[in-house]
Amino acid sequence: MVNDSHLICEQVEAAFREILPVEFSVESHHADASLPTPVCEHDIVKNSVPKRVAEFIGGRWCAHAALTDAGAVSHGILKGPFGEPLWPDNVIGSITHESRICAAAVSTSDRYSAVGIDIVDTQRNFECDRNLFSLITSPQDTLTIIGCEFSLQMKYMLFFSIKESVVKILSPLLSCYLDLREIVVTITPGGFSAKLNGRDPVITGHWKNCGTYLLSCALLAKQDIP
Repeated sequence: MVNDSHLICEQVEAAFREILPVEFSVESHHADASLPTPVCEHDIVKNSVPKRVAEFIGGRWCAHAALTDAGAVSHGILKGPFGEPLWPDNVIGSITHESRICAAAVSTSDRYSAVGIDIVDTQRNFECDRNLFSLITSPQDTLTIIGCEFSLQMKYMLFFSIKESVVKILSPLLSCYLDLREIVVTITPGGFSAKLNGRDPVITGHWKNCGTYLLSCALLAKQDIP
C-alpha cells in the first residue's frame, strides 16, 4: 500500500509540474502524521481526528520540502482566518490533499500574486444528480466545451476542483468566504478562466487527469490585479 502511495505521489507531483509554470516548486507525499514538521503545525490539529492530522501534517511536510527546493525557509506554516496557509514573505503557495495524497506548490517569483491547487479522487463513491450539480455551478458556467466523454459526475468533480483552486486565491484576497456558485468558470481542454460574479480579476489555470485523480491549478498574475 505504501509503495502504491509513493508511486501515486510521484505521478501527482509530475502532473502538477506539467500544469504549473516553471517558477513553481512542487512536492507530493502520502498523508503521514509522523512526518517531521514544526511543533506549531502539530498544535493546529492536536484535537483533530487521526485522518485529518495525517493529511494536514503530510501537506505541511510537502510545503516545507517545496520551500526548500525554492530556496526559501519557514519555521512554521500557520493558518490564516480563512484556513489558508500563511507563507513566508515573498512566497506564494498552496496545499491540497485528497484520499491520503498530499501536495504543495510554492514560488518566489514576482510574476504571480497567488496560486491555488486542488486534487480530487475520481473514484470517490457518491451519486451526482442535477440538484447536487446545481449546488456548485451557475448558469453562466461553460459546460459544452468539456466534451461528451465526461459524465455528469466527472463534470461535477472538474468544476468543483477548479472552483476550489480559485477559492484558495480569492477568499484570502477578498477576506471573505465564497459560494462556489459565485465563481463563473469557462473551461477549455486542459485550461480554464474564472471570475467572481463576472468581475475582475481574471483567474486563469490548468487542469489535468492523473490516473484516478483530477488535478487543477489556478493562478493570479500580478499584471491581472486591477
